[in-house]
Amino acid sequence: IRSALKKGALAAKVCGAGGGGCVAFIVPPGKKQLIVDELDLQGGKVLPFQFVSRGQVTSHQKQ
Repeated sequence: IRSALKKGALAAKVCGAGGGGCVAFIVPPGKKQLIVDELDLQGGKVLPFQFVSRGQVTSHQKQ
């Protein structure tokens, strides 16, 4: 976390517990690749995602 903040991340949030947790970062668009590279050097794995404007949707089909 410290390395990403030094490279320009604005904030970090630790999620999960134990050995399987994640850290979410808020990063300015112009700093993204720099921080991704730093996390890679530190042994981190970046999981791509995107925000969506609507919640979960379920559907049902007759069989």
